[in-house]
Amino acid sequence: MKIIGSRPIVRRCSQIIRFEWRSMFSSERRLRNHQRWMQPVGHVTGINVYNSLVKTTVPLVLSRESTVHWYMCGPTVYDHSHIGHASCYVKFDIVRRIMEEFFGFDVVLLLGITDIDDKIIAKANQLETSVSVLTKRYERSFAEDMRSLRVRRPSVAIRVTDFVPNIISFVQRIIERDFAYVSASGSVYFDVIKYGNEYGKLRMPTDPTAQDATLSDLDKRHAADFALWKASKADETGWDSPWGKGRPGWHVECSCLASHVFGSKLDIHSGGLDLLFPHHENELAQSCVYHDVEQWANYWMHSGHVQMKQQKMSKSLKNTITIKTFLEGHTSNEFRIFCLKSHYRKNVDYADDLFEEATAIHSRLCSFVKQADDYVKGRCRTAHIDEVAVRHKLDECKAKVMDAFKDDFNTSLALESLLALVAFVNKQLQLNEQDTKDDLRDPTAVATVSQYVQKFAKNLGITLSGDSEHTDRTTATDWKAAFDFAVAFRKQMRNLALSKTIRESEVEASVLDACDRFRNDVSKIGIAITDKGSDSFWAIKNS
Repeated sequence: MKIIGSRPIVRRCSQIIRFEWRSMFSSERRLRNHQRWMQPVGHVTGINVYNSLVKTTVPLVLSRESTVHWYMCGPTVYDHSHIGHASCYVKFDIVRRIMEEFFGFDVVLLLGITDIDDKIIAKANQLETSVSVLTKRYERSFAEDMRSLRVRRPSVAIRVTDFVPNIISFVQRIIERDFAYVSASGSVYFDVIKYGNEYGKLRMPTDPTAQDATLSDLDKRHAADFALWKASKADETGWDSPWGKGRPGWHVECSCLASHVFGSKLDIHSGGLDLLFPHHENELAQSCVYHDVEQWANYWMHSGHVQMKQQKMSKSLKNTITIKTFLEGHTSNEFRIFCLKSHYRKNVDYADDLFEEATAIHSRLCSFVKQADDYVKGRCRTAHIDEVAVRHKLDECKAKVMDAFKDDFNTSLALESLLALVAFVNKQLQLNEQDTKDDLRDPTAVATVSQYVQKFAKNLGITLSGDSEHTDRTTATDWKAAFDFAVAFRKQMRNLALSKTIRESEVEASVLDACDRFRNDVSKIGIAITDKGSDSFWAIKNS
């Protein structure tokens, strides 16, 4: 039925739709619905994970032992990615790394790339270019950003436009099962009312008009119905289908891609918190209908947002910082530690002091590794180190880290335990005793801790001093500057020694001032000098 006309008719339709919505989703039905998650049968991992389907932590049980089938919603490639996107991908990259490196799972990660939708078409028209040229450009940009942030490549990445025939077959099956209908315009909609009280498992909308259409769009039977297939306008990109020329609806793309690789069951489905409704709710509904199952994805995981002044970072709000712009003034290490410092599900406000804290943590870890290396190689002396206490502290840290990871991948708590270990051993290394004999030294405990710290960081995508990529970054220009600073320092010391006018009492202050200036100068080219008692050490700072 297609009605064009007066406001009273639209208002009447609104009242009818709201009545349908309220009666279909009574509180009793919603409660019963949310109790219907079924714990999978399979390999019990010992990990508890927050499942958005039931709003609580539940045991992570894998369908196949030590293998994780994971679908992640990827980018819509019509612009450069911003740090809100980066937060989602880095946080889930950290979760993936924990699964792979700390628990030994084989993670099969499928990333879906949306390369056709309304925003893409609008941007292509604005730039007077083709959809294909536009999406390839921004897909390359996204891949570059992920490499810069050290996000591991997905096991499989699939573009929507490569699977349009599969999507048409997917939609046709839902029509045949009588859960979708073809509208007068040639679009295909999922019938939410027909689906009944199964809808709303992830989140109930407060307003039925919150879907991707308005009440004035009476091409649909109900305001809550969502598009599986959108009829194309005359000048738009489209594909031939049994219902006319058109393109896939946004929600059905991910369902089809995930089903193509994983079939009727997958372990984990993830994305940003903003995708929970309507995107993931609609995915869940259409996938269960297509496969004729009650539970399609066993676990739904959602990451929190990076916010600007408590607002979600969004291109529409013009409050974004692109990943490329961010990395001009910060490092990928800082961003990863920023992500580690908070739980992956929590929203975090973008603030300079948080990145300063991340930088300080990174410097602390690098400094520890350098000092531990100096101690192990006999380049510095300390009082006798309590090896038994150090090993006990290491074992305690390892246990706490694993417990934190088992508790919904609590990286904040794990990092806190690691920093406590570093502080404990650092305190031991800071105890000076000039007459300590070499035969009393036993550096194995310190070496073991240093190795664990470096392995922890590397496994989570963080690089520390000594990594080849950081030693290589000191260029010939940097070394020239370093020697210029050294020669200038020598000249200053020589002039002090040769001076006939400077008083002896002023020499000490002048020397210390020159030393501080030299330290500050070389810091500008990435060389850190640390004083420890009567000893001084240097290290190349990280990017």
